[in-house]
Amino acid sequence: MKVIKRWSPEQEPQISTKELTNILIEREGISAIEIPPEETVSIRTRFTKTSLYSQEIEFKGPAVIIINQD
Repeated sequence: MKVIKRWSPEQEPQISTKELTNILIEREGISAIEIPPEETVSIRTRFTKTSLYSQEIEFKGPAVIIINQD
């Protein structure tokens, strides 16, 4: 099992969320989708093809969706 440490503001210098986003999307294994202002987006997840469990979130832009496949 991989342990993921939680980040806290006390551990790093203060940087804005926008700066942090820009740093992340430049890394290998990271992709991003930019959602324009006022556009509505719906994201649905499902663990397996046969799973009945799913999760869905709907929101309006502007937003940046970060996908970490590293």
